[in-house]
Amino acid sequence: MSVIVSIGMENIVRRYFFVWLNMKRGKIDVMQEILTAFREKSAEFANRHRLNTMEAELKFRGLDNGLEIRCPFEKFTLAFVWMYRGNHPADFSHKNILSCRLYFDDELPIYCLLYDIIDLLDENDFRCFFFPYIESLSRFTSCFDVLLSAVDKYLPRIIALSEDDAVRRMVIDRVRRDVCAIVPNSRIFEISEDELRLSKEIKPDYLEKCLAMYHAGVRVRFGGSAYNYYLCGDYRRALKSFSAFKSHTYYEKRLMTFMGGLLERGSSYEAVDERANSLNYGMLRRGGYGVILRIAVLCALSMPIILLGYMAEYYTTVFVTTGENIIFNTAVLLRNSLLPCVAVSAVGTVLLGYFFWLNRYKICLGRQKENALEHTTASKYELLRPTLKKASNVLYIVSVMYVALAACDGCSFAEGGLYDRRGLFTIQGVYYSYDEVDKISSVEHNDLFGETVSYSFRMRDGTVIDIRCGAQNDKIDRLKKIWESRKIEIISQK
Repeated sequence: MSVIVSIGMENIVRRYFFVWLNMKRGKIDVMQEILTAFREKSAEFANRHRLNTMEAELKFRGLDNGLEIRCPFEKFTLAFVWMYRGNHPADFSHKNILSCRLYFDDELPIYCLLYDIIDLLDENDFRCFFFPYIESLSRFTSCFDVLLSAVDKYLPRIIALSEDDAVRRMVIDRVRRDVCAIVPNSRIFEISEDELRLSKEIKPDYLEKCLAMYHAGVRVRFGGSAYNYYLCGDYRRALKSFSAFKSHTYYEKRLMTFMGGLLERGSSYEAVDERANSLNYGMLRRGGYGVILRIAVLCALSMPIILLGYMAEYYTTVFVTTGENIIFNTAVLLRNSLLPCVAVSAVGTVLLGYFFWLNRYKICLGRQKENALEHTTASKYELLRPTLKKASNVLYIVSVMYVALAACDGCSFAEGGLYDRRGLFTIQGVYYSYDEVDKISSVEHNDLFGETVSYSFRMRDGTVIDIRCGAQNDKIDRLKKIWESRKIEIISQK
């Protein structure tokens, strides 16, 4: 039986959704593939269960940012939802979310997830039915297959439950209690169902705001580290993280009890297939303290290597540009070479750190390189990679040129005079004969480089040239003898 897409889904997706994303072509292609698969698999589900209509709704404001495909049954509506991103400040970082919703009451804007009724379907089923951070078509296919298999399995039972008014009311009341547990100052949901319907007419904005906060809170919890620990089998840390919540939903209480039983028995439970565990990979993409620490350590280890490379370039340039007649060149001093080399090394390390961040899957997944290579994210940061490579090439060329020019910056002293090449682009410099020097002042200092002496050369034309070097310098001692032989007055100050 053919499926009717009520509002021309294909045209709307093409004309509005991708315009709204307003991203580069690479991301749009990934999203288009995912949404095409989303539509096709939803249509197959509708055909499989002989549904005459399948409603597609795009939402850009209000409760959702994404696409919702509704499959109406007689007593309830089943909806498959793809959210591009969260709609609330609390879950803006949660993106590319696949989930399933159940609407048991058309008059109230309250829906529940499979988690909310799973105990009525199978009290021993604690599998994952919420998939955030889906980054590729292959991941989406794996996640949607898991979700569809669960819906196919439980659909007859869900239909039977929907025909029981008492059960429907119980489910709605359960969601209302969860809203009160998660959303502060939401006492309005503690009133009776009839009063709640009335409040919807009186304060619809407040009601929708509370529900939006509740569903954002649910996404934060099912897309957070506590639930990820559970999916990865670390029940002790999962229990500790869940216990840190001030309040818990009905499902969270059941899940905590279930994990406590697993710890007592020393057993495990496969909540999700590794290929469908988008949350674990998403947590890596978002990065935690462990990921940040690894990248920080890599950057800390890389900076000295980068610094040594620039220092080698610096002193090679000094060696090449220093003539044979030069006795002393201030560019060889560590105090003069360190600043430009450290500056470009720091910039290079930051850039390298960003490359580490983009490749953190390979860094964090270790030997699972096939999975790491498959993890081509649909996030906007991945699209920066080509631009970042071009920018890094430009930055590298600029850095090399800057270090080379910095190596030519300073003063060079020969037998007959000095070359003033202070200034980044003053390569040739100005030559002063010692006969043009009026007097030299020297002052002793103690700084980070130990005992140093600064020399101030005052020329007869009023020019002043200042240099600083170590107190013990054989070449300066040799130059002093030359200055004294030229009858230049040297004034020493302590």
